[in-house]
Amino acid sequence: KSRSAVANTLRLFQLPTSVQKLVASGEISAGHARALLASPDRSFQQEMAARCVTEGLNVRQIEELVRQSQLRDVDPPAPKEAPEHPVIGQTKPAALLELEELLGTHLDTRVGVAMGKSKGRLTIEFADLEDLERIYQVLMGARAPSDEDEQ
Repeated sequence: KSRSAVANTLRLFQLPTSVQKLVASGEISAGHARALLASPDRSFQQEMAARCVTEGLNVRQIEELVRQSQLRDVDPPAPKEAPEHPVIGQTKPAALLELEELLGTHLDTRVGVAMGKSKGRLTIEFADLEDLERIYQVLMGARAPSDEDEQ
């Protein structure tokens, strides 16, 4: 396969797990999925993927819906400090990709793991304050505070 075909396929890993499963099962095409990547909102991506399945939307319709949703957004996206994903040509170890997938599935959001020479960075994306609170509850629900923690 060509370099661009591989790069486009790798970009699909940025989508929520539920959308990736729809692509893998053939319910939506990779073209539909790439069109969804234009939106940074994971819940919107999942909603549009579901609409694509139920309503039979084509790729152009998905692109137009994404464009319309971006016009409605009033807050400009915050500038990125560093790229979330490695530069094309660099690949993450399989263990990191698996951990990203497991964490993303558990938290139901996009998770990034980056490793440096001596330390790493964990990035957890959220759509809004309510989504952040949901993620906090999932994280805290995994370990209930004990009396020893308060001392």
